[in-house]
Amino acid sequence: MFIGTNFPNTAEYSRTIKSLIETGLDPVRAFVEAELDYVELSLKHVGFDRAAFEADITRLHTHGLQVNLHPYFNCQGFGTADEHPHLRESMTSVMEIAHHVAQHESRTVVINLHAASGRRSLPGRDLLINQSFNFHNWLMETVDQRGFDVQITTEHQLPPSPQEGILRIGDSFEELLALRAATPHERFHVCWDMGHSAMRNAFYGANLYPPHELVTLVRHVHIHDVDFEKPLDHRPIGSAGSPLQDFVQSLRQSGYTLGFTMEYQADEFFGDHYADFLKQSRAALLALVEEKHII
Repeated sequence: MFIGTNFPNTAEYSRTIKSLIETGLDPVRAFVEAELDYVELSLKHVGFDRAAFEADITRLHTHGLQVNLHPYFNCQGFGTADEHPHLRESMTSVMEIAHHVAQHESRTVVINLHAASGRRSLPGRDLLINQSFNFHNWLMETVDQRGFDVQITTEHQLPPSPQEGILRIGDSFEELLALRAATPHERFHVCWDMGHSAMRNAFYGANLYPPHELVTLVRHVHIHDVDFEKPLDHRPIGSAGSPLQDFVQSLRQSGYTLGFTMEYQADEFFGDHYADFLKQSRAALLALVEEKHII
């Protein structure tokens, strides 16, 4: 089992993180001190800087850390006149980078994606679902044509609040199953965000536990707790009320032995005590996992 955390790459650092790093704090030092196995680098489509991204990866490799990728690229409009003009080019670059990382690390690298999202005022959910289907099928065709050694996962998203005025595809277990059924490829599976599952249940009355069929499709995990009173997600593991033990138990029953990404808001927790925070999070996760015998 591998344990990692998420972090934005240099081109996407918030002002808070940038200012902290300029004072001499080093996130890579914290990753190493916390004995993490990998870092899941997130990047946005706007401002994507391939050279900066590859430099970050090289630095992580220099310190013995592996890398997974989490591009926040919206496929809304895919295959229509509304498709982002550089979406395919940028995604192909991300897959090329992931393939080079896989060759360096001698393992298959995870690229975790979100399905389409869009404003409620635009054409509805069915159209966004079809655009997500088409995007994922294009991805897998590209993987096959280029021989990329990657594992594509689509994430279990959090339903937006009514005030947000948007739709997100993949915010229900049923939609995730439909996305996988439309792209039955051996390198396309599901990322289970456990905090999102808990939030969906608490605030939208959705099913708390995914069906067994979906759990068997999980190839990547985001794990974090939820403070239901505030409410806030991406809380430290074990600090609030999410049924993480139950979630992990269902993974154990499905035979899952892959990675757990401790997903937090980097600009909230990054600072002088970031290494200690990650150590405590890793210890809490290990206690949770080892109790359920996922090794």
